[in-house]
Amino acid sequence: MLSILTGCVKSNGPGTAFVGLHLHTYIGSNLVAPGDLQEFYPDSLGRIEELQYAQFYITNVSFHSTTRGWITLANSVLLKREEYEEYVLGNIPADNYDDVRFTFGLGNTLDQTNPSSYSTSAGEDTVLSAAESFMYQSGAQPPQYSFMKVAGWVDTTTSHKGNAALPNLPYFNYTIGGLGDTLVITLPVQAFSLTPQPYNSIQLVHVICDYGKMLQNIQVTNPTYSTGSSFSNNAQQQQNAINIFNAIKNMFRYECYAPTVDC
Repeated sequence: MLSILTGCVKSNGPGTAFVGLHLHTYIGSNLVAPGDLQEFYPDSLGRIEELQYAQFYITNVSFHSTTRGWITLANSVLLKREEYEEYVLGNIPADNYDDVRFTFGLGNTLDQTNPSSYSTSAGEDTVLSAAESFMYQSGAQPPQYSFMKVAGWVDTTTSHKGNAALPNLPYFNYTIGGLGDTLVITLPVQAFSLTPQPYNSIQLVHVICDYGKMLQNIQVTNPTYSTGSSFSNNAQQQQNAINIFNAIKNMFRYECYAPTVDC
């Protein structure tokens, strides 16, 4: 069954499908409910973790048509915030598809813009505006956006069975990415179809964002606080930031075998 949010009954246009991404926050096999991060979950290796906040930018969202090749949604710039899961993209040809890819990060052009140049009138999820200045490093040289900010608590014991009660677990706080830093994420090939639907009925592709995978090989060694410096193109980085950057590609997978099915 396709995941469809139904609006007014009109045509989107002949041969088109209105699409979006449903980006689920996970730790291991555990869904972290939107806006409810105050729970500990084990990652796929059993290490207990909790997220305090977690958000990142993706751009250039593309779908691979089996007949047309890659189709990129124009102006697709998303800020995946922990409070939200469903992100509208726009219209693409109705067709059979077998892959999704996107860029993790903003790229140089957007990275060097200023939040003040964007309107906040669309609400708090206007992704580059002053409403989201939390992601903007005004003190960096040059000023720029981070592509990820994530913080929380994680069990660092060898057995991964440490006391899950705060403040007994180490706190982590990572600001990752800066000017020039992007990473192209291509999900595994899996067949799905997008079909014409009534106007404003959005077909969602369901993707898991697994923070347990991202943190799996990161050692938070300070008993109270540990931070990875911004990963920028000057190569002066803490090892944790580099390890996180390299692990980001492991975060993403489809929620189930048919990516347009709500599991």
